[in-house]
Formats: sequence, structure tokens, C-alpha cells
Amino acid sequence: MAIPVGYTTEAPLPSPGPVDDRALHAFRELVRAVLPQLALLGVWEYRVEVGGSTSVTCSPVDPSLGLPGGVVAQIWPSVLGEQVTIAPGQRVLVAFVNGDPSRAVALAGDPSTRPTAAALLGPGSAAARVGDAVAAGTLAWAPGPTAGTIAVTYAPGTGSPLVLTLTGTAAGPALVPVDGSITSGSSKVTVG
Repeated sequence: MAIPVGYTTEAPLPSPGPVDDRALHAFRELVRAVLPQLALLGVWEYRVEVGGSTSVTCSPVDPSLGLPGGVVAQIWPSVLGEQVTIAPGQRVLVAFVNGDPSRAVALAGDPSTRPTAAALLGPGSAAARVGDAVAAGTLAWAPGPTAGTIAVTYAPGTGSPLVLTLTGTAAGPALVPVDGSITSGSSKVTVG
């Protein structure tokens, strides 16, 4: 296991407690000697020094914890599959996969600070924005199968057409594209 520059197993474990207790101090030293990566088996608050969309370079917000600084953490998307760009100065939660200091990952950002950009990833993750064009298929009508009826056919872009028979008259077959644009959107999703 590679130890990052500036990180030593001599640093105090997080939340060292009372330092004047000799037995507790000796126990901590024993644990540190046997499990040097113990301090890396948690989720820690880091501040981003160099931002990015796939990885960030960051250091612990509280340097007294003895955690490695200058860590390059890969940005892992949440289960929703989004990709974000994190700016310098933002805070992120960092974990070390299996306690390995060379496998740092940024799991989440500060909820009070939005990322500078976000994108959805993966199949089926497209999003619509206000002003995007919508082509919803075609609408056609013609005289119906019986006198005094109209056959109205809606053909979506994909899928089977829908045929309605209405009372009325029609002046011959007509084909009208059904289109428009999105005029409002969800307040829960922002697409940049």
C-alpha cells in the first residue's frame, strides 16, 4: 500500500481523547502499529484545492485529524448517475476505499454549495429543458366508416397509432404535425 506524501502513521488517530492517560495512549500506539490504515476507514470532510469533473485534489478541513493532504480523489456519482464539476474551495466528503490511501473517492459535496456544472450519465438519462422543441407525432382525420362520423388518427413518433371515431363531418383527409416547445419545467431538476 502506497502512503501519500505528507501522511505518516505517526499522526494521531481522529478524536484522540485524553492524552494524559498512559494506558490509553499505549493502546492507541499498538492499534496504530497493527492497523496503520485505521484512520482511513471513515468518511472525512475535505476542502477542494484543484477542482474538476472526474477528480479533485483536496486536503482535510481539520488538519489535526492526521489525515493525508493533497489527496487526488476520484468523483464517484451517486446512484442517480450524475456527473458534477466541483470548484476549488468547495467541501466534499472523502472516503478511502478499503482503507487504501491511494484509492480516495469524493462521495458527496456540501449541500449548501451547488456544483458549477452537472450532467446525467448513462442510458435513458436525457433531460428536457425549457425551450426545447417537442415533436409529438401527427394528427390526421378523414371521413369515418359510417355517415356523419370522422376518423381521427393520432400517430406518435414511436408506437402504435390511436384511432378515434367522432360524430361530425370531415372535408377529406388531412395530416397535421403535432409539435411545440417546452414552456415550464420541474423545480426539482436543473439541467445546465
